Amino acid sequence: MLPYTAVYQNSKGKITHYIATASNDRRAAWKQLAAMKEDTDENLIMLVPGNHPVITYTDTLTDKQIDLFD
Repeated sequence: MLPYTAVYQNSKGKITHYIATASNDRRAAWKQLAAMKEDTDENLIMLVPGNHPVITYTDTLTDKQIDLFD
């Protein structure tokens, strides 16, 4: 099992991300993490091995500090 940063998008274009553990096999991990949200309006659009910060354009609009090591 590996940690993944999973990025989802809903039908209105809103992007969310989660850190989750899934199979070492990337195809199996995709299926597992896509199924995690199949009852919601979110679809898996990106799967990155490891725990990574995700910064969106909206995050850059304010002067808030983003801790890349948080």
